[in-house]
Amino acid sequence: MNLLQIFGQSFLVGLSGAVAPGPLLTYNIQLTCKKGFWIGPKLILGHAFLEAGLILGLIWGLGRFLQLSLTRIAISFLGGVMLIWMGYDLIFKESRKASAPANHEIAATLEPTPGKGLTELNPVLAGVVISLSNPYWLMWWVMVGLTLITQAFRYGWVGVGCFFCGHFLSDLGWYSFVSGVMVKSRRLLTGRFYRWLLCGCGLFLIYLALAFIYDALKLLGFLPWFFERTIDLFQKVVKFV
Repeated sequence: MNLLQIFGQSFLVGLSGAVAPGPLLTYNIQLTCKKGFWIGPKLILGHAFLEAGLILGLIWGLGRFLQLSLTRIAISFLGGVMLIWMGYDLIFKESRKASAPANHEIAATLEPTPGKGLTELNPVLAGVVISLSNPYWLMWWVMVGLTLITQAFRYGWVGVGCFFCGHFLSDLGWYSFVSGVMVKSRRLLTGRFYRWLLCGCGLFLIYLALAFIYDALKLLGFLPWFFERTIDLFQKVVKFV
């Protein structure tokens, strides 16, 4: 495998992950409706900063720590709580506000006000925070990304650089495309449709959160114990009846 193949493989694998629905993509759709096209690229810039640090960490041995059950449990719980908060914010706060701004160029120039929730964070910082809230992001890097990095590292840091550029450009290309589509279809994102879109995104985030927490409980061994107790109780009730 040469450097061009490393770049191409990283781009295609990264694109397959970027197009999958997740918290960052949901946030991109929501905030692009409010503040314009550049939200997508800014989110990916923050996401890329975080991934660059993680790649260095994986090369230096962080992967073993992330594979520990206790680490996975903690990440799943914290990520689940974060996503529940994001989903609640979308359903019960953002969706009740006015419809998407009609002029995205004006909206894009508005400075975010600190301390008013996740939607008011600087988009670059939000890209970092939301990526960290997604346990599947970390698991992907440990299970898939680490293997690709190992292959790229055969060419030293040049190979790692080609891998990172391919992965970054796949994220940047897709999120820029999504932001562009949302801006072009802005006239459709008004009134009831816009509110339902935000509610749908919020419900999706809560669904992801429950899946993360479920995985954590499963790793803790709580679910087998809970189901076993439930079945025993049910059998006792049947016998009593």
